[in-house]
Amino acid sequence: MSTREPILLETQGLVKIFGDRNRGEIRAVDGLDLTVHAGEMVGLVGPDGAGKTTTMRLLCGGLQPTSGKIKVAGYEIPRQVEHAREHIGYLAQRFSLYGDLTITENLEFFGEGFDMPEQEMKARTQEMRAKVVEAEAQVPQAMAEAFRSGNLGIMDYVKMKNIQSDTQMRESIAGPEKHPGH
Repeated sequence: MSTREPILLETQGLVKIFGDRNRGEIRAVDGLDLTVHAGEMVGLVGPDGAGKTTTMRLLCGGLQPTSGKIKVAGYEIPRQVEHAREHIGYLAQRFSLYGDLTITENLEFFGEGFDMPEQEMKARTQEMRAKVVEAEAQVPQAMAEAFRSGNLGIMDYVKMKNIQSDTQMRESIAGPEKHPGH
């Protein structure tokens, strides 16, 4: 009889609701129960809007749960998030932005993942937004207008600019704070 590996990640009844009862609620995560033992690998798979990004943000301590419990390496999130983050690794399949988050929310998500202090994150976010404004000045006016009006998605925008590297991509995202259509 083999002994079970220790639990590294555990959620119980995890719920995240956005909005309010007056304007309408969106239940992005609905009662997630998950147990991951050392040596196991887990992937979050589902269609757009299924709650994958929200779940990742909850597990990393980037969002407060509406209800439920989260433990990473035995540390409770959000109460012990600093200790839990020492045990969290995040590997994106490729560099990309989450289309359901604003540009600032994307920067905050990755900043939180690297445990960046809040003041530094704010300063770096402002720095990146300044680079965005600078890069936008180099984009043909028609493309910028199509992006602002919501007729051009952020990934179409990036592809049309024929960006070759992650560094160029990060520095050339331009347009409104809110992703078109959200």
